Amino acid sequence: MTEPIDTADVVLADEDWRVTLAPADGMLIREASDARTGAAALWRCPAPAPPARSRALPPPGPQSLDSFWDIFAGGWFPMFPAAGFTGELDGAPTTFHGELNRLPWEVVERGPSWIAARVETVRAPFAVVRRVALEGGELRVETAVENTGPAPASYMYGEHPCLWRTTFAGGRLLLDAARAWVPAPSFTPERAILRPGERFDWPTAAGHAGPVDLSLVPAQPDGRRDHACVELADPSIRVTAPRFGRELTIEVDLAATPYLLLSSGFDDEWDMLAVEPISAPGRSVDDALEAGCVRTLAPGARMRTAIALRWS
Repeated sequence: MTEPIDTADVVLADEDWRVTLAPADGMLIREASDARTGAAALWRCPAPAPPARSRALPPPGPQSLDSFWDIFAGGWFPMFPAAGFTGELDGAPTTFHGELNRLPWEVVERGPSWIAARVETVRAPFAVVRRVALEGGELRVETAVENTGPAPASYMYGEHPCLWRTTFAGGRLLLDAARAWVPAPSFTPERAILRPGERFDWPTAAGHAGPVDLSLVPAQPDGRRDHACVELADPSIRVTAPRFGRELTIEVDLAATPYLLLSSGFDDEWDMLAVEPISAPGRSVDDALEAGCVRTLAPGARMRTAIALRWS
């Protein structure tokens, strides 16, 4: 008889951070707030609580986009073994944003300011351990992936923190881009303000009504829904929060996630900017395959990565 999974959320707190995690709900970070000012970094979906996660995954492929919205709660979640829109890896259809956010995780270790949890993917041969810790003023998330199967296995990897526009309203998204572009076609063309398929010099992108400064976080919801892609030239991404006199720095692992997908949804339903470090350019499995950026782990091999956030 298997042990029941503990469904309780876990709270980590110190003088810099207050963080709430939900291991049973896809190892979701529900909350990540500045302990000094109360500024909440993450947007949370106002809809009713999603259903409990299960290892009985819904069908993969394009229809998994619909099942993702059933569980979407905002916050911050990992994307693996695929990220973004679906395609095929190793001859099998992928699941939108991967499996990790859809599965219940098991807490394997815990300390006063950290927690480690583990999960095995269902349709791919991976075991994943994720450690979330508060240390030295940082919220640090370390992820280790092992191929437990008998053959090489392909993957994409990404992080999906949904930053709350209200916290960063009127602030700036500051980063160093080697190149930037708007993917085509627009995901929600009736709400997109960016011209799809256009390359641009960060931060000024071509918009349907003129240039758009993508570094500016709108002071009010403006109804837009857009994607933009960036190849990072530096691992530090900064977002200012003028309301609180604070700045959030996101430090990524360029070896693991050299690209960034920016997904904006500034309206009554969503009010967030997803700043998504990702292993491949674009927003889909097909984009990664076309760019030759799908990665592979040999049997028994491991991949490790980390991402850290800090307020200043």
